[in-house]
Amino acid sequence: MRSPQPLPSLALTPWLRAQESAAPKEIVEHFLLQFQSLHTRRNYFSDLDSFFGWWNNKQVPLAGNLDSITEKHILLWLEQFATGSNRARKLATLSSFFRFCERRKFISSNPCRLLKRKNEGASGTTQALDEEETITLLNHLHTAAFAGQFHGRHAERQQRSAQLRFAVIHTLFSVGMRVDELCELRMSDLLFHPPVFKIRFTSKGGEEHTTVVSEACAAVIQNYVETCRQTEAAGEFVFSRVQGTNKEVKLSQTAVFRMIRESAIAAGLNKKLSPHSARATVATILHRQGVPLGFIQSLLNHKQITTTAQYVKKANERSESAALKAPVSKWLRRDR
Repeated sequence: MRSPQPLPSLALTPWLRAQESAAPKEIVEHFLLQFQSLHTRRNYFSDLDSFFGWWNNKQVPLAGNLDSITEKHILLWLEQFATGSNRARKLATLSSFFRFCERRKFISSNPCRLLKRKNEGASGTTQALDEEETITLLNHLHTAAFAGQFHGRHAERQQRSAQLRFAVIHTLFSVGMRVDELCELRMSDLLFHPPVFKIRFTSKGGEEHTTVVSEACAAVIQNYVETCRQTEAAGEFVFSRVQGTNKEVKLSQTAVFRMIRESAIAAGLNKKLSPHSARATVATILHRQGVPLGFIQSLLNHKQITTTAQYVKKANERSESAALKAPVSKWLRRDR
């Protein structure tokens, strides 16, 4: 079993090395330990590090305690972030952190309490595809990867990138796994022993999870590995950003997000998609097929069924396994 990666060292951050640190290490660590997901910890840690690093670098006139932080300081820090979604996420981090501190009496009041967080409404909801839209997206990617015309000295590289895009998005929409789980997949995690094909990955919370995948999905991954990766090293990542070279660069979550967003536009889909849309799509289609909510919960590896219920409103009980029910393999018209 692969051991979870360690939490980034808090002691090495510049703002904690300062003698008069505004945020005691013990408080930050206590806050981060609330979250089991390493991905969540890293994101919160990054935002807090950014805020307190800005605090020290700008030499904002504050005393050396958290109660000295005001609403104005937070607004000044947020000014440097242009995009609304980036600002909203960073404000959410600080709001969560200071709410944590207020509840535990580390501060007397939450400086984020009066700050308005963007109400994205329906536009902030993860959008799922229906069956017809999924067919359109996957067939567009397949055509681009295997029947597209590539010219110039970078033609081979462009084709490999198209095959990577097809394999990544096909896998997400077939398995319903999280994007960070996909990016961390290594060759040793592909447990393809016909007639059973499985993928092993470390799920949210650091627990090892193994799921059955369809033969068609396994074939897509195998074709990608044989064509673009050409490696048998068990420790190497399955999906690499640099194709057809000896240099291994793990595919990033940002790159996957861009792949899905650009692919949806190219396929003519009028929906704002993200990697999470793949999970929502799998859950929605299975629900429409009458798959029990408990099976969908197991497939998506949710700890609480209430989380699954956010994807689907209700489910009709049927004693069928969800692991192989996602009909992506039937939708996709593949000639290889």
